[in-house]
Amino acid sequence: RVGYSESSFNRAEFDISRYLVEGSNVIGVEVYRWCTGSWLECQDMWRLSGITRGVEMYSLPQKHITDYHITAVLDTTDYSTGILDVTVYGDSLRHGEEQGYVVEIAVPELGISRRAPFDATREMLAICNRKVSIPGVSPWTADTPRLYILRLRLLDENGAELQTIEKPIGFRTVEMKKTTVYGICRRNILRTFRSVRCWMF
Repeated sequence: RVGYSESSFNRAEFDISRYLVEGSNVIGVEVYRWCTGSWLECQDMWRLSGITRGVEMYSLPQKHITDYHITAVLDTTDYSTGILDVTVYGDSLRHGEEQGYVVEIAVPELGISRRAPFDATREMLAICNRKVSIPGVSPWTADTPRLYILRLRLLDENGAELQTIEKPIGFRTVEMKKTTVYGICRRNILRTFRSVRCWMF
């Protein structure tokens, strides 16, 4: 058995590298109708058994980006300048191996491309961080959900591309002034939130 997960509506990920053999492999999934977390998922929900998300298998290079955190907000002085803060984790890079490896952070549509080296000084993990101010962005709103493609590229010491990750991002800011919450991210701010209630079944 590779792993076990009880949250049927959340993502579960398992590393099966050491279980694979050369040639054909069979992946089996065992689904239980009830578990110790069933009562949590029955709060205002239907009792549905099975797998609610797709199942897929993918491979990564030995040196790869293991995780990343993206924050895209608006500068509240003009609401047209985007502030992009990206942190990339590469703990697949052993201590001392991070030298020469860089992450290229790019938003091609906005003409943004920055490179950041890894720093292994924090908890022996390879981490890189870059914060960029981008003027003239279109804010993400409920009426105009404007998205840009953020591209992360892991490059080795020779500049060769090892991995590419693309993620859609939108710039928005939610703030509170006195007793009013503003969250549409523009000067003619609406005071009513628009939301979509999503049940994944």
